[in-house]
Amino acid sequence: MRRHGSHMLPSTLSQSLTLILLTILTGSCVAQTEETSASVHRFAASVVDLTHPLTDRIPVFPGSASLKVIQTTDDDDSYFLNRLELDEHTGTHVDAPVHFSGKRDVSQIPIRQLVCPLIVIDVRQSCSRNDDYEVTVADIKAWEQQHGELPADVLVAIRTGWEQKWSTPKDYVNEREDGKPHFPGLSAEAAQYLAQRLIAGLAIDTLSVDPGISDDFPVHNILLAREIFHVENIANLAGVPPTGYVAMVCPLPIKGGSGSPARILAFPASQLAARTPAKAPADSGAENGAENGAENGAKPQPKMPPTTESPLCFSGSRHQ
Repeated sequence: MRRHGSHMLPSTLSQSLTLILLTILTGSCVAQTEETSASVHRFAASVVDLTHPLTDRIPVFPGSASLKVIQTTDDDDSYFLNRLELDEHTGTHVDAPVHFSGKRDVSQIPIRQLVCPLIVIDVRQSCSRNDDYEVTVADIKAWEQQHGELPADVLVAIRTGWEQKWSTPKDYVNEREDGKPHFPGLSAEAAQYLAQRLIAGLAIDTLSVDPGISDDFPVHNILLAREIFHVENIANLAGVPPTGYVAMVCPLPIKGGSGSPARILAFPASQLAARTPAKAPADSGAENGAENGAENGAKPQPKMPPTTESPLCFSGSRHQ
């Protein structure tokens, strides 16, 4: 009996310790969950939505079908449901490389390319004087003089100010007697310059990255052939600075799709920096080669989020 009793004591203690540990661990998990929740809420508050809401009254490119939202349920149903009819290139949307001369469809654009640093080039002053303005290499170099050389693997957003016309489709499309729409876009030379910088994507707050009057769409052909995607009709660029933000471009992964409406979100790079290592590899940026040459090494670089061991670590394989 004594031996039996001596065995009961450790068993009782074990049960008690288990209960104590479970209590401590449960409390710790609850505290961590609450801390994580608070951190996520703070992060969400910093996010800027760069997307126009989809309605049946938004501007569309001439010749494209307008969005139709068709209710498929009635008052007798216990649920609510719509059917959508729309072109792939409706509203704030992504052009996949296959849309013109590239190979990848919208489902094949790598995540590492869709989540990338965001820079904004403001050309509103020039566009306010010329509806057919074409962004020049000089415009891009002016940005570089102020913020440092344009790095690879970024989403370059062009802010023309055309977004102010969005609520009036007739003015946004701006189709005139010549039968052509008139709105700003990029020049072919500017597209070539951006292609040499190996950017991830190009965004603009108009219907097209090419000027409305373009007949041969050189910007589409130059960039999409290099697997550089486009975002057209981007919104709310006033909410992000020229540098220091990260973009998340979220098109529908349509197999074989030439494009897709997309939700575009942006958040401060500092939010990412607080969650990822800051150490950079010794050969960081080497994959950019001579096009980002050493002769520019003395120039200041834009403040971008760290790329080491983070979701923004690009291998460079998309350019091959």
